[in-house]
Amino acid sequence: MSSMPQIGMKGRIRRLLPGLAALLCCPAVLAAAEASLRRLGTDYIDLYQLHWPDEETPIAETLSALDDLVHKGYVRYIGCSNYPAWRLMQALWTSDRYGYSRFVSVQPHYSLVHRAEFERELEEVCRTYGLAVLPYSPLGGGFLTGKYRRDEPPPTPSRGATSQRIQGYMRDPRNWELLDQLRKVGEARGKSPSQVALAWLLSRPVVTSPIIGPRSVEQLQDNLGAVGFRLDAAEMETIEALSAWE
Repeated sequence: MSSMPQIGMKGRIRRLLPGLAALLCCPAVLAAAEASLRRLGTDYIDLYQLHWPDEETPIAETLSALDDLVHKGYVRYIGCSNYPAWRLMQALWTSDRYGYSRFVSVQPHYSLVHRAEFERELEEVCRTYGLAVLPYSPLGGGFLTGKYRRDEPPPTPSRGATSQRIQGYMRDPRNWELLDQLRKVGEARGKSPSQVALAWLLSRPVVTSPIIGPRSVEQLQDNLGAVGFRLDAAEMETIEALSAWE
């Protein structure tokens, strides 16, 4: 892979073209990509991912538009996010049938406190068809950083004070046991809970790279501490037992 910076993004079309009933129809996809190129001041986007599926537009129409972007040189590769396994398979089959550019990546919601959505079916599809996996929210909206405390209300301001999802994590006693184990492993390896949580993802063969979302230089530096850090088999087994969904 080139050492030059890579541009990857997800297309969100509703706000750009509110008058169109179908979000991923051909005109909307083309217009959104062209607008992104203008905003970024670049000639092409390395990876262009669809943020959500569109039930109103035939997948063949969407993929035809994306294929057009690839052949024009505006986009190098395409991917998707928040697609269930059956929709992803539908897209791969459609690309194969019509000769369109195919998805090369999937951006799932995936972390130690949100495993089932990806692992139930989507993981095997990605493994079988060689798709890159780029998990978002790898730290469970901040829960896996260890900044929240058991039996204490989340601090204000924080996402935990307003997010029902994070509050749901906090109500589950198993998640606190998991967090205790992340701290234990981190103390033994000289790492933070965040770095252990990221290392769990990086230690899973199907994962290409988690997408981090630091809001400060301090958080960025902490996240970067996971680079090159991998968990051993015993650590993986213990952590996965505490976070198992089956």
